[in-house]
Amino acid sequence: MDQSVDPCINFYDYACGGQIKELSKYSKKTVNLATAIEDIMNNKIRVLLEGADDRTALYKIKPRAVYKLCMDT
Repeated sequence: MDQSVDPCINFYDYACGGQIKELSKYSKKTVNLATAIEDIMNNKIRVLLEGADDRTALYKIKPRAVYKLCMDT
């Protein structure tokens, strides 16, 4: 998580920014793999955040609420 990023401007960087910075240390060949992984993760995050409400899963509540606020603006 990169709390220096406004989640309404770039939710992906807000939620996954720390991992992106970590991956950027590797070689170009690995970065291509990282790009593929990023695409997969973007889709998974979108499904997670736009999916049906699951009020029993506490780890989903805050990110989903922030995402919905950003999408409503």
